Amino acid sequence: MRQRLVSLLAVSCLLSPSVARAQAAEDVPRFEPADCKIGAPAGASLRCGYLVVPERRDVVDGATIRLAVAVVSGGHPTSAIPVVYLAGGPGEAGSTDLGPMNGLLDDNDWIFLDQRGTGFSEPSLACPEVPFSSAGQTVDVQHAADCAARLADWGVDLSAYTTESSAADVADLVRTLGYTQVNLYGPSYGSRLALAVERQSPELLRAVILDGVFPPQASLYADAPISFSRALRLVFDTCQADPGCRAKYPNVLGTFGHLMAQLHTQPRPIDYMDPSTGQTRHATLDSRLFLEVLDVMLYVREGIAMIPALIAITDGGDYGPVGSFLPDVNNYGGAVAVGLYYAVECAEDGPRLDTPTLLGLEELPGVRQDLGFADELAQVCGVWPSTAAPARVNAPVQSDVPTLLLSGRFDPITPPEYAREAAATLPNSFDVEFAVESHVTLSSSPCSIGIARAFLSAPEQEPASACADGGDVTFVLP
Repeated sequence: MRQRLVSLLAVSCLLSPSVARAQAAEDVPRFEPADCKIGAPAGASLRCGYLVVPERRDVVDGATIRLAVAVVSGGHPTSAIPVVYLAGGPGEAGSTDLGPMNGLLDDNDWIFLDQRGTGFSEPSLACPEVPFSSAGQTVDVQHAADCAARLADWGVDLSAYTTESSAADVADLVRTLGYTQVNLYGPSYGSRLALAVERQSPELLRAVILDGVFPPQASLYADAPISFSRALRLVFDTCQADPGCRAKYPNVLGTFGHLMAQLHTQPRPIDYMDPSTGQTRHATLDSRLFLEVLDVMLYVREGIAMIPALIAITDGGDYGPVGSFLPDVNNYGGAVAVGLYYAVECAEDGPRLDTPTLLGLEELPGVRQDLGFADELAQVCGVWPSTAAPARVNAPVQSDVPTLLLSGRFDPITPPEYAREAAATLPNSFDVEFAVESHVTLSSSPCSIGIARAFLSAPEQEPASACADGGDVTFVLP
């Protein structure tokens, strides 16, 4: 699952085979202090190191791997129970994404873990051979096969890079750092990993926050056209309910359909500037690329507010505004360790690409044809070495751990329905939907931060959440 983030990670930095295959020692798991490769947030202290764990826990005296860890401390009481941050993706790095702590450092230490294969962890499952996102381009399957072959030549056992293995790593992290219990915060795919920890090691958890909930029973890729259509149709309905937007764009759904049909049969060449180089780049604007632009826009409130205007302007023949979003499409998922992404997804979601879990929701015309997430994953998984995950991995998680589930109403990839599915088997859970937010609320919503702080201070009590119902989309009406 793709997730937008700003990261300090340079995924082209590859580890040598000798680093990747450090031999096991008797004292694993263990923590090795190390210099920090990142800077501490303002007003906070930072200590770093590596958690050394077995690559496979079912192999005696096998290889070990090193997981990068960063512990951030603010001005909170030393008795506060820390929060372990589990990044999304799968494949995003924790220790290089310190932004989501907004307003939370005063309450708890935060522990950022680079999951196995990601970030500064060793070995790295980055695949610079595979451009993970390029405007309008599909994944090159041969490049993915080349990456898998290179990692195998290094001796990396790709079957060991799973959600269950990462959940065991989290348990090792807690025990090795000497904690009795911790809190978890898991955004996007991190919520699926957090749920796996709830399943495997509930005794180590005081409270869990899931943000942009991705439960293991959800077939995200099979659902993708439905989820996207639900979010985009919600934008159209919200526009029609707004007097100003309705007056300016009285038939935004019809305009969208006309534009999609036009771009499907008559793609247009488009130029745009790459802000990282200042150079002009070229692309072909077809219906697929336009949906990719809308998908990026749906992730943030500011993008949602511009969607009706962008559709109308593009339908009128002005392609300049679309071009301004193409750098975001190119950078979408750019910090993902692609090898881990495919190792997890091919095993856990690849076998379910034809089995949607969101039923009774209507797709918009043309979306399934052009939004080919499932088709691309199927092609890559055809060459990626993987074995289907055990059935237990995709079963609903049943847990009594106090859990807060946060969802944005406009989320195009992990809709609020997913949170409700997860909450059904979490009896001590609180489900909060934000009226004007999208994917991963804690990074953008002061209301969400306040709810999270209240929950972490008293996990057994339902936090006040009336602010989640407030706010409006202020549509851009040029």
